[in-house]
Amino acid sequence: MRMISYIPIYGQLVDTKKKHLHSATCDVFITTLFSLLPLWLYPLFSLWTFDFSLETTFKALTSNGEFFLYSAALVGPLIYSITKRYGLDDEEETGDDQQIPRRKIKLIKTIEFPYGRLFIIISVFTCLFAALFFSVMQASSQLESDIGVKIPLERDNLFFISALMYIFTLSCLFCVSVYRLDLENIPKRINEDTHNFVDEWNQRYD
Repeated sequence: MRMISYIPIYGQLVDTKKKHLHSATCDVFITTLFSLLPLWLYPLFSLWTFDFSLETTFKALTSNGEFFLYSAALVGPLIYSITKRYGLDDEEETGDDQQIPRRKIKLIKTIEFPYGRLFIIISVFTCLFAALFFSVMQASSQLESDIGVKIPLERDNLFFISALMYIFTLSCLFCVSVYRLDLENIPKRINEDTHNFVDEWNQRYD
């Protein structure tokens, strides 16, 4: 199990809490369920209404690189979670009592997101590759329909690549969701530790 901790992106999943894994799983499942609504609702509808094959209908809806777009769409929430500030709020008093009234300034201690730079690199390349391959597939389809020229393009291979890219990006979103929950729990955990220390201190010197 400890060998997994050395794997980039997924390594810190070993040390996270089960409730965070469960919560992140629910978040990713709900996100996937609603974001892929056009890809599973109509195939089910066509199966019940027209008795079309699920596989045939699903492939017809995803054969033009749609998974590239869905992969790029997942990058937004991923980057937001990475660049968000996590930590504790401290208060510092400034000013002169006689001339300037004291005011409280909140200082935010930011915590670097786990694998943050790697996630950013993955996000950039995901957007670039998704835009490139989706444009190529769309352009080839349009040219074939407009001028009737058959462009040599391995659509099955590109479909496989798009599906793999989406699954990988979805796994990255899952990891980011888990690490976000871990970071958001840090102030609470520190406060609990502080209260426990104070209680032990008071009991020792009562």
